[in-house]
Amino acid sequence: MRPSFRNGQQASDLILKKVDEELDEVKTEVLALEQDPDRLAHAEEEIGDLLFVLANLARHLMLDPEVTLRKANAKFERRFYAMEAALAKHGRTMTDCDLDRLEALWQEVKRKA
Repeated sequence: MRPSFRNGQQASDLILKKVDEELDEVKTEVLALEQDPDRLAHAEEEIGDLLFVLANLARHLMLDPEVTLRKANAKFERRFYAMEAALAKHGRTMTDCDLDRLEALWQEVKRKA
């Protein structure tokens, strides 16, 4: 079932274009941050802009951005606890694993969900 967009598809396209634009600005600031740690405030500002645009996209789709974020947090928690449980079965913890192993386990948990 397709959502009923506020202000039509043209507005969706404009918002998605703005998401892309803001994400590009975040990427630029993250790269700049590697060269100049004093740019942290700039990165924070750009991340805030991206979050704001994403909230607008959610509202455009007639979703509550706060509820959407809470659901995403709950999904992350379920997956995180599933990872911990899977490792515990083998007597391991997350600190015992490198990033590649954690990523592989994360993908496994996602597939099972």
